[in-house]
Amino acid sequence: MRTSEPPLARPGELIWRVWSDLLRSGPLAVELAKRDIRAQYRQSLFGPAVVLLTPLVMTAAALGFRRTGILHVDSAGVPYAVFALVGVILWLVFVEALNAPIHAFLAEQRLLTRMCVPPEAIVLGKLGTLILNVLIRASLLAAAAAGHYLSISAGWALAPIGVASLMALGTSLGLMIAPLNLLYRDLSWALAMAMTLWFFVSPVYFSPPSAGPIGAIMRLNPVTPLLSGTRSLVLTGTIPNAASSVFVASGTFLLLAFCVLYARIVLPVAIEHVNE
Repeated sequence: MRTSEPPLARPGELIWRVWSDLLRSGPLAVELAKRDIRAQYRQSLFGPAVVLLTPLVMTAAALGFRRTGILHVDSAGVPYAVFALVGVILWLVFVEALNAPIHAFLAEQRLLTRMCVPPEAIVLGKLGTLILNVLIRASLLAAAAAGHYLSISAGWALAPIGVASLMALGTSLGLMIAPLNLLYRDLSWALAMAMTLWFFVSPVYFSPPSAGPIGAIMRLNPVTPLLSGTRSLVLTGTIPNAASSVFVASGTFLLLAFCVLYARIVLPVAIEHVNE
């Protein structure tokens, strides 16, 4: 409930309130995730197989580009199909995490307005669906690796850290955009265009080049060290530029903490304007 006192007038109290709400968000987040998963598959003909369609189509496109000579890729000594599939799955983690807060706040405006529900619970509920998608796609990746007779490296045990970092980065950006998207719905259109451009300067289908303008852009792209590092960890058990990956991952979780506080401050204002 909003008061006339600015939220940042007592920052310590704000941080403690957000932390307390986050701790008690678990049960509600689980119920929201169950509801969303049931709704996702209730009228689905193919069930969880639908989740596999997007990475399969995107990987098939990459194989087509490579076969026609559009892409010349060094796939680190592993079959390119597996290389591209890992990149696609990790990219989808980032994109779906970014969209999670945006879709959650749009879908649950009434819940946020009428009940004392922590917005963190709603976002965590959406991320629950994303986690299920990751597990389903991981089974596809395991099948692809087995089909190409690839041995499982010890890096698989650390891969969840990279996945969590990509999820944290996407969620952070989604939390920044979501309150504004309640006020200006055409932001979704602009975001879709931005994500298309972002895809082409991210190392989804290929390793980041070390030189040239594309290489310079990719070095500024926060997705690059997280995606490349996690893929290398999964496929080879090593991270070529571990320092950069650790630095960006650490900064990502700090950014997430900031964006949670930002959303807590801005979201009530956005909802108030929408209901005017």
